[in-house]
Amino acid sequence: MKRKRVSASSSFKLPYRTKIPAVQPGEFMAGKLTWAEIEALRNFEISDGYLKDLFLLNNFRFWNILELTYKQEEIFGSFYIEDIVKLEIGRCKLGQVKFNQWIHDLESDYNLLSAFELENERVPSVRNYGRLVTAIGSVNLRGFHGLLVK
Repeated sequence: MKRKRVSASSSFKLPYRTKIPAVQPGEFMAGKLTWAEIEALRNFEISDGYLKDLFLLNNFRFWNILELTYKQEEIFGSFYIEDIVKLEIGRCKLGQVKFNQWIHDLESDYNLLSAFELENERVPSVRNYGRLVTAIGSVNLRGFHGLLVK
């Protein structure tokens, strides 16, 4: 079986060759992080940042203007969709696999919960959490991702 060779003059670019433009800290960190935190993130190679910074430095307004279907509104009830997205991102970032352990950690550790800066500091039940995450919808998550990388 012969492999097809791709010439150097191909019209597509490989993703690893994409150059990400550098942004100065003052452009997006003004008033959000202290100068000491900015220096710590820059100078400590093993630092991945803090969970709260993930939510401070990214725009979550997409979820406030999102038009929900009647069924989604019914499922979310008094929960804000933005809060559920933040909780789910945090769960994935911290490596929690099971919902029940994640909800237990949120209920027992106020410092963890406060890092999310939720509109509604109410934690959903384990049974309800899975329904809420599913109701967000993959199309909405792809739209949010598109805005973040824009």
